[in-house]
Amino acid sequence: MRKIFALIICFFLYSFIDKDNDSTIAKPIEIGIASILNVDQNHILNVYMINQEPVSGIQIDLGPQGFFTVDSVYGGITEQNGFSLHYNESGRILAFSMQGKTIPKSNNSNRLDNILFSVLISPLSNFPLIDEPITVKPIFADDKAKKMDYLAIPFQIGK
Repeated sequence: MRKIFALIICFFLYSFIDKDNDSTIAKPIEIGIASILNVDQNHILNVYMINQEPVSGIQIDLGPQGFFTVDSVYGGITEQNGFSLHYNESGRILAFSMQGKTIPKSNNSNRLDNILFSVLISPLSNFPLIDEPITVKPIFADDKAKKMDYLAIPFQIGK
């Protein structure tokens, strides 16, 4: 009887183990800026996303406000997966698929392998010398349009 009881307890405890655990990728979704490149008088922000679950919709607000304008948004895994990219000059970026496609779960935790898209910005002030970190404030939706949890990593220039 004790063996059966011990076996039942083992099965009960096993049911709480996270079978999809992949310790190489942070949970929940991790998003941030992988790199900033200087191009003439402008800069390219490479925004990355490392996700454990498929993502079907993205809204991002880049900050701080008043330091730059967004000139274009392009490339990355959003375009590779058939997503449309829309943006305004103040830093709001939308990415979604009219065909219902999703961005699949990340294969690894390398930020440069998971570039979501690139953002060409024009500085309005002394951009490289700002003291505030560049922030990414996202909203993610899964394939059922349910809001997803995330961890946003601010990017501090020169640190």
